[in-house]
Amino acid sequence: MRPLAALVIVLALAGLAAAEPGFDAGARAAAGADASDALLAPLSTAPPIRQALDSDLAQTWAQAQVFLRYEDDQLNLRVISGPMNQPYMQRLLALHITDPQPVIIHLHGCGRSDDLADIRNQGRALAELGYVVIAPDSFVRHDRPSGCDPRTQMRDFGAPLAQIQQWRIEELSYALTRVLEAPWADKLRIFAGGFDEGGDAVLAFSDPALAGRFAIAAPCRFQPLRDDKLPTLVIVSNRDLWFNADHEPEARGRCRQKLRGSTNVSLFESDGVLHDALIYEESRVTLWNFLVRASFL
Repeated sequence: MRPLAALVIVLALAGLAAAEPGFDAGARAAAGADASDALLAPLSTAPPIRQALDSDLAQTWAQAQVFLRYEDDQLNLRVISGPMNQPYMQRLLALHITDPQPVIIHLHGCGRSDDLADIRNQGRALAELGYVVIAPDSFVRHDRPSGCDPRTQMRDFGAPLAQIQQWRIEELSYALTRVLEAPWADKLRIFAGGFDEGGDAVLAFSDPALAGRFAIAAPCRFQPLRDDKLPTLVIVSNRDLWFNADHEPEARGRCRQKLRGSTNVSLFESDGVLHDALIYEESRVTLWNFLVRASFL
């Protein structure tokens, strides 16, 4: 979408959903959890994790899910998706070498999902806005544990959550390096996004190459960055079932508390119960406005 058209849409939608200003996010990737976070969960009882293989990081990129909007022969806009390492996806990306596209590196959530439902829904929604969406696959890592059970909507506090957080930050950093090398990427419009545990990693990462970052349903288990000026948006459902009394109640409102007083961060609470807050239209409108504004900063 051309900048002028995008600006018109932003002005038209500005009254639909306003994000709450306040906060002050990141700077460089956080090395680990803040001391108070250690009290949020019992020590891990999981068996030791085997040392990650050297090829793990490269595989998270090679097998990343890519979502790309394109125009068919009837001039209809459609979204196509598939693994980064597939030839057809490489051919589609190569079509944009002369017309570089804005990019969102989007980190998936905490659970291994056979149908990739959350990533597919979010990836398609973001691609429909005109972005190349790249979702690195953290679960291709050797002996990669899951941080939750999506079926029961329960966090696995016995999992090595701090180690997983560090892995996710490494995956984001590696993906950013690859995007910066890609001729089809608009280097002035690269964003980092994340869902649930992926959102925590995004909030703990910053790089001068990023135009902005956003997190959806992040539990803020680890300390977000607060001392950089990178535009940041946090989106949550105000009655998220994952954060109710039977699941992880301490996560409700934790991002607001940890980011209070930051000037470059906005928090938007959609009226709903779903963990994937991007399902709600007002969340998508708010994110769209954020992405366009950040592109012009």
